[in-house]
Amino acid sequence: MNNQDDKISVKLYMADLCYNQCVKSYMEKILTPFEKECMMKCLENIQGLRIEFYNAFNKS
Repeated sequence: MNNQDDKISVKLYMADLCYNQCVKSYMEKILTPFEKECMMKCLENIQGLRIEFYNAFNKS
């Protein structure tokens, strides 16, 4: 595994951790302002990761 693979693994782990801690735990409740901020940050990070992967796989 090279350094780039390590970075991708860490990003995937962090996105999964964020999803499990924020999104899953807040699914069926009314959110506090802190929880809303956590959820929005998590979703932004996941969207950014999706864009990174899309760009990486579509390089010519």
